[in-house]
Amino acid sequence: MSELLRVESAKIKRWGPLSGFESPFADNNFVLLFGANESGKTSFATALAWLLAGPGPQQLLRRFGEEDEELEASLTGRCGAERLSISAAARVPKAGASGQAGHKRFSAAVGD
Repeated sequence: MSELLRVESAKIKRWGPLSGFESPFADNNFVLLFGANESGKTSFATALAWLLAGPGPQQLLRRFGEEDEELEASLTGRCGAERLSISAAARVPKAGASGQAGHKRFSAAVGD
């Protein structure tokens, strides 16, 4: 049986227009993100996907920072009864780079 993942907090240290964002999320509540165009909704969703599924193609990271800038994000939560903590950082690739983006730093822990 699969366990439910609950994100308890997210911290976006450097990630495009969302840089400096930090927020706890209330337990057992539905979270709705809304805001004006270019306010960071897509940046937040992409940062969470990046933390949970990996960085994806290099050109994706160019949308969230200048060439050679370091992007950094982290989250805490629970997967079933286990604590979860994920932190990742990567550099925005140079123009013309292709392929999968590599993490500069990645750490993940499950359990206490």
